[in-house]
Amino acid sequence: WIAGALAEKGCSLEEVVKAAQQVADSIATMSVSLSPCSIPGHKPTFELAEDEMELGLGIHGEAGAQRTKLLPADEVVARMIDHMTSTEPGYQYFETNPGTEVALVVNNLGGTSNLELSIM
Repeated sequence: WIAGALAEKGCSLEEVVKAAQQVADSIATMSVSLSPCSIPGHKPTFELAEDEMELGLGIHGEAGAQRTKLLPADEVVARMIDHMTSTEPGYQYFETNPGTEVALVVNNLGGTSNLELSIM
């Protein structure tokens, strides 16, 4: 949307690419699931026990970054934020400094009730 708006405004390709890259460099995503994704016509690519959850699973059913026992919602959110802002090699998605403003988008991909989403 940002790139399209800039292009429509008449910005140069260089300006559009620079802005789009800044946005891409400032985005982090992290998923959590209580069951594997089921792609039509395929079996799930991993299994979870009833008392387990998967952090960071892929939208197409790929196993996640971490499997753990079920946790309270506030602990899940804390783990997700820690992972997305970690400075450990291979874990850092974006850097935040004290006072950095961030936006949170909670997406249920159609599989979570509004009641469950409001916990977050």
